[in-house]
Amino acid sequence: MEVRIKGRKEHIVVDTFGLPVAMVIHPAIIHDSKGAVPVIKRLIDRFSDLKKRPADGGYRGPLVEFVKELGWNFEVVLRPKNLLSSL
Repeated sequence: MEVRIKGRKEHIVVDTFGLPVAMVIHPAIIHDSKGAVPVIKRLIDRFSDLKKRPADGGYRGPLVEFVKELGWNFEVVLRPKNLLSSL
């Protein structure tokens, strides 16, 4: 049985003011950690002086290794557990 996932995903990198600096759109069937690699590649030449890259919990696995190979500090920021209990 073939699995089909319709839709798209957007990977958007913003600066400290929330302004977009790079974006990639791909089919929804591609996992976040693989789909974000092209947007990171767009940052290599433009923002090579930046060393710390925060991201949410969906960006783990292969992406972390790719970013480490570039010599960047990739910080995965997870939602605090107590935040869910207060909703």
